[in-house]
Parts: sequence; structure tokens; C-alpha cells
Amino acid sequence: MARTANDREVSLRDLPVTPAHIAELQSLIDEGKINDKARSSGA
Repeated sequence: MARTANDREVSLRDLPVTPAHIAELQSLIDEGKINDKARSSGA
């Protein structure tokens, strides 16, 4: 989230993210479905 805010040059508070979004994101992380590592597109 901080990376996105920095890229957009806004504060975290200004991102359109709700507590429900954070909870869903955390669930995906806990399940190992996503992480913060970028994947190579293979191109």
C-alpha cells in the first residue's frame, strides 16, 4: 500500500481502500495466493 501511495505521490489515507479491502488482502496473503514479489512476464 505504501508503495502505491508513494508512486501516486499521495498519503495512505488518500488511497480508496477500506478496512474490508485490507482484510481481503490479508486473507489472500495468508493463503499464499499473493505476495509482494513481482513476477517476470517472461518477455
